[in-house]
Amino acid sequence: MEGKTILLICEQGLGDTFQFIRYAKILYQQGIHIVVHAQESAKIILGKCCDYIDCVVTTSDPLPHFDYQVTLASLPLMFNTQIETIPADIPYIKADPALVAYWKDKVCPRSFNIGICWQGNAHYSNKAAQLVVAKKSMALKTFAPISEVNSCTMFSLQKIDGTDQLNTFSNVPIVDFGKEVDEEHGKFMDTAAIIMNLDLIITIDTSTAHLAAALGKPTWILLPYTADWRWMLKSDTSPWYPNVRLFRQKTAGDWQGVMNKVVQALKEYIKTSKQ
Repeated sequence: MEGKTILLICEQGLGDTFQFIRYAKILYQQGIHIVVHAQESAKIILGKCCDYIDCVVTTSDPLPHFDYQVTLASLPLMFNTQIETIPADIPYIKADPALVAYWKDKVCPRSFNIGICWQGNAHYSNKAAQLVVAKKSMALKTFAPISEVNSCTMFSLQKIDGTDQLNTFSNVPIVDFGKEVDEEHGKFMDTAAIIMNLDLIITIDTSTAHLAAALGKPTWILLPYTADWRWMLKSDTSPWYPNVRLFRQKTAGDWQGVMNKVVQALKEYIKTSKQ
């Protein structure tokens, strides 16, 4: 296939796109030209932050010539991926250096800075998808105990759904950069740059979790009792992302129990990082 062009179709959600786009790098290294048919909101970050992608198009763009096509989520099967052979060369998405420098001045330099995300997309037209997102989401107030951990500052990485909770939860200080994020420079572009200026990301299972992990940032993902297949059943680590730690509900709906474990782990993590 060397010298040929392959069209990779992002047919699943944004999290799947950020997770499986790693396979495009393998194809590119084999001398294959990469065209990605992506979600509109992923077009800019894939085009600018993945140097192994030759062209990114969406449904509004004409398709360039290609020799082969495959759906992105089919690539693990195409490569006969086993747990031992998962390509986990992190990072495989890289934030724009100019934006990383821009946001550096806006992040607290003397604090242990944590990015948080608490809710997924609540506006899927599919009822089943809405239920899945609801199961993976939590209330912002669940993060309150983190504010009591010494030297921590929380930064909101939440976009659209769930941001209204910032207005009703003002007793806990959370830095929110508001509408400036991802507007002028493109979806996820500022978010990626902000993530690179933080020390740790603590988030539910959503596209932000996959983006942070793909960027190589230490990422803690909070999982419901019945988690998605990619996180397996019991492990607190992930073969997909060596920089990820998983925190699972022991009983359905018990986010408070998850956060209690996070707080204890966070105290140890900060202590270790200062040594």
